[in-house]
Amino acid sequence: MKLEGIQPISSVYLTNVERIPLSMCCIGGTAININFIQCSYSCTYCPWEAHLDTRSAQFIRLNLEVLTSSFNRYKPDIVFLNGGDFWRFDHNLKSILSKIFNAEAYKGIKVIAYPAPKSTLDSMLELADYCDIVLIEIGKRSNIPFVFDIVSYVVKGKHVELVVVGDSLNDVREVVEVLTEKLAAFSYILPLNLILNQFDEPQIHIFIDKIRVRYPLMHTFQSKSSEYSSILCPKCRLPVIVRQGINTINTYLDEDCRCKFCKSKIINIGRSFCRARRKVKIPINIPIS
Repeated sequence: MKLEGIQPISSVYLTNVERIPLSMCCIGGTAININFIQCSYSCTYCPWEAHLDTRSAQFIRLNLEVLTSSFNRYKPDIVFLNGGDFWRFDHNLKSILSKIFNAEAYKGIKVIAYPAPKSTLDSMLELADYCDIVLIEIGKRSNIPFVFDIVSYVVKGKHVELVVVGDSLNDVREVVEVLTEKLAAFSYILPLNLILNQFDEPQIHIFIDKIRVRYPLMHTFQSKSSEYSSILCPKCRLPVIVRQGINTINTYLDEDCRCKFCKSKIINIGRSFCRARRKVKIPINIPIS
């Protein structure tokens, strides 16, 4: 079954869940990651190619037969809609999503925290209702209140994570400081991922150490050091997921995804959310066309 029309999509990959980036969901598993173009933020760099616009992007024609074949062949844990503001497009998108979301995998989307018009916000949250996993992206301090608007709407019954994206540490330092203060005050326990274009490893390690004093669930998969790409238990501060970059080395979670050391619940997820169908031990990023 081929779809009519070219879609506002720059790439489709079978990839590691950690590349999305998700840190506490289907640990060590795989995802089919669909990258949309045109993001509300005007970044010069984007790990999801969402900084491209309609003039510079090479659109692809989504073929559901190929996607279905990929689902059956690879059996990914997640199908994830990533990149730009795909909820703004009207390229037969709802029909596409209804077919994609029939796949036997968790459904996830990345939403962007920004002052969107009510109609845009409604469309975004409507799509979130169909999903099991929501990743909230933030890049500006002024948009922090919108993070909590989205969290309050989607947090029940879904796996929620946050990602702060920027060009350099200086661009996002204040964002992370204010965001983690508010998260701690509201008692939200959500994994916080950090992605930067200019990655000054020593400075970022110092910064993460500082933030982890009040908010242990901060990390970055860009670090070569296991200490800063691993996940710490918010209560006992011991590593419950040991990683080096995106590679999962070991997990210290019980059958209910609680910390094996202190038995505390890490975040509001059930057993099925944190377990992958089949773990992969190497980085993968296979294009699907």
